[in-house]
Amino acid sequence: MIQKVGTLEDRIKASRENALKNTLATDGPPLNVQLPSFYIDRMRELGKKYRPIRWLPLDIPRIDFDDVDEFLDIWEKEKQPSVRIKPSAAEPYEKDDHPTGKDSSWYVAPFNNITLWRNPELTPEVRDNFWALHDTSQKYKIFDKLVEQVFEYYPIHTFSLIYIWQSTEEIIPHQDGGNFWRSPTEYRTMLYDENEEPTLYVSDIEHGDTHFIDLPKDTNSFCWSNGSQVHGSTYYGKRKFLLVARGFEHSQKVETLIDRSIIKYRDKLNYKLEL
Repeated sequence: MIQKVGTLEDRIKASRENALKNTLATDGPPLNVQLPSFYIDRMRELGKKYRPIRWLPLDIPRIDFDDVDEFLDIWEKEKQPSVRIKPSAAEPYEKDDHPTGKDSSWYVAPFNNITLWRNPELTPEVRDNFWALHDTSQKYKIFDKLVEQVFEYYPIHTFSLIYIWQSTEEIIPHQDGGNFWRSPTEYRTMLYDENEEPTLYVSDIEHGDTHFIDLPKDTNSFCWSNGSQVHGSTYYGKRKFLLVARGFEHSQKVETLIDRSIIKYRDKLNYKLEL
């Protein structure tokens, strides 16, 4: 677990070093999930193919609210803080054993959250997050459209969760606790951002290069690999809202979308993508 000491570069370096030493963060699925060997082999093949990717805009239509003001009103009424509720492979500390004590994410919520959809067919052990997630007090049509777009455009075979994060402080560099494939695993949509410059970044665990996610105008969705990158976010007191989808990827849809996105955005990236 990286503490908020030193410079951002210091924190990124320490996070990368921790990731290199973490024997639980292997090139594969979550530790509590059994998947067919052919699927694991295929995802690892994609990891080798796409290893040079740091982050990548997705060639899908923008996913936007019809009415931003309506969303902001709902958010203020429904948002709830998210604290950690169980250890993960990326942060395997129990509440009472965490090295940062009462300052850990077991006690201090780094995010606010609204959960849009949970898969009722999956058990909570497989489906639910490592964080406290909060359903809204009622259904809102504005969120139904978002969920439909995610189902249509994201390359996921079986969805488990769809939710919205709002960071409330600097998010220290880290890996998430789910999939650690070397292929793209983290699919996000920037729904709303008041910042004048990019705040979300990724840093390559092996090579150490860091890049802020600077999206083009024609898409607000993007991806990176939780297995090859740590990620974090600077914070300047302004609001941004990320849509996050969790689930099990459709390997063919992943390959089709990533290949298409590379063709479209290769020359617009803030790093040289050599594939």
